[in-house]
Amino acid sequence: MVGFTSLGESDFRAIRTKRLYFVDKTEWFRCVCESNKVLLLTRPRRFGKTLALSMLRYFYSNDRDHRPLFDGLFISKNKEVMQVQGKYPVIWLSLKKVKADTWDVGLSLLCSCLVEMLDDHSYLKDHPDFAKAWQEQMTVLKADSPNEKKCHATLKLLIKWLAEYHGTEVVVLVDEYDTPVTNAWLSGYYREMVDFLKVLLGDALKDNRLVAKSVFTGVLRVSKESFFSDFNNFSAYSVLGENQFSDKIGFTPEEVQLLLRDHGMNGREWEEISNWYDGYRFGHTTIFNPWSILNYVQHPAQGLQPYWVNTSDNLLLMDLFFHSSERIKGTLESLIRREKIRVAVSEHFTYGDLRNNDEAVWNMLLLAGYLRSENPKQTEEEMSYDLSIPNREVLYIYKRIIKKWLYEQVVVHNELDWLLEYMLKGEMHHFERFLRDFALRVFSYHDTSGPHSENFYHAFLLGLFVRLEDRYQVRSNRESGLGRYDIALIPKDRRERGFVFKIKTPDAAYKETLRMALNRAKKQLQMRKYDTELAEAGITHIVRIALAVQGKELLMKVVEG
Repeated sequence: MVGFTSLGESDFRAIRTKRLYFVDKTEWFRCVCESNKVLLLTRPRRFGKTLALSMLRYFYSNDRDHRPLFDGLFISKNKEVMQVQGKYPVIWLSLKKVKADTWDVGLSLLCSCLVEMLDDHSYLKDHPDFAKAWQEQMTVLKADSPNEKKCHATLKLLIKWLAEYHGTEVVVLVDEYDTPVTNAWLSGYYREMVDFLKVLLGDALKDNRLVAKSVFTGVLRVSKESFFSDFNNFSAYSVLGENQFSDKIGFTPEEVQLLLRDHGMNGREWEEISNWYDGYRFGHTTIFNPWSILNYVQHPAQGLQPYWVNTSDNLLLMDLFFHSSERIKGTLESLIRREKIRVAVSEHFTYGDLRNNDEAVWNMLLLAGYLRSENPKQTEEEMSYDLSIPNREVLYIYKRIIKKWLYEQVVVHNELDWLLEYMLKGEMHHFERFLRDFALRVFSYHDTSGPHSENFYHAFLLGLFVRLEDRYQVRSNRESGLGRYDIALIPKDRRERGFVFKIKTPDAAYKETLRMALNRAKKQLQMRKYDTELAEAGITHIVRIALAVQGKELLMKVVEG
């Protein structure tokens, strides 16, 4: 009897002990063993990165006998690779939960991840050589205001303790290393997050003879800010270029056909399934989206649906397209018509490039799974590819989300002009009423709900204010006075009004209402002097706007200076 699909289960031991259906990708162990000491594997979200890393965790771990988990699997036949099975203490660090609106909350979430990492090795607190140091570090991490410098040392300390306790090298596994960075970029504390992780990871792993292997997973590899730039013996494997990892994440056509056959679905229309979920090219290898295939197999009555799309918050995409050039918008129209575009492709871009460089946008979309690459051509200066939308599922994004944000704005062009006109004239009552009405009619609840509501409205307003760049300097997330404002509009004509915005969402932890969040934004505008930058620029008429948002609801208040 074929077991149930492992949809949503990313723990390898649970899959094997519950006898869930498992697509055997264990040759991945051989590739990891043969790779450099520090390995980064990037793939789109929901393609099985966490499960792949979980497989490594149980493969290397010496905490108990995990060998039966691999009985009957491909890797069990490789005697050379199986020699290192169960030989090392393993550190598991998952950063996928580090999504916060502020650096303080982000740091707190990072510390929570480090607490879980330490707690995996709680046996250390019972050993006289490590008990005191282990407990002290745990106290540091659990503090209401954690000491950043002391937190930095957590991973390095744990590696040292485990190496001494077990008398052997340590394996370090870091899942979704780039999630905190991407979220920090969107929320305005990018530099703080990057600096923290550089120290946490870099100090622990660079030239550390106590580390046998370190494997990172993520969606993007971002250059310059990379935590790997100073590492020796480092390799990165993305969707670009054919390599030994090309078929190790995601499902090959042969694996999909076997899965369908095992579930009595081999009579289904293969061409339609391929049109919906195939189309990815990792190197020269054809790959299906595993998340979507497993959903389809588990819910056959629902038919072919955009399962992968519906798991995305699409926040980075929205930010990108709000700041995109007209050339990008025109090219997107071509992509939606299923045409190909020729683009120079490189993994070495920065988050700053995403707002200033069209090619960086296409690179990000490719690496994140929203485009596929074909026909590589190398010149002396660059490598270029034909890029296109991979399948009908991803086309759904462009038609239902991107198209909504980029092209439905054309439909409401006059409305947005009226919105700006009210603001520029100082008719803030009309501005608030019009903005509230616009949000109710045009915004999607899916896009505005959840903890990132503040980021959504921030991105929308920035996109709106770009229309004023001939008259205003539009600035975002800059330090001014005693804190950091969200958006400021500095008029080039000093006689015109200047504007400064502070946006808040209710804090669920404190059971805040929308009104309470508005009052918090008002107090910050009054006390932290966010208008200092405008005042120093000679602006005498400054409009200070507190905005509280939650879903499609909003409250606004003009704050007196």
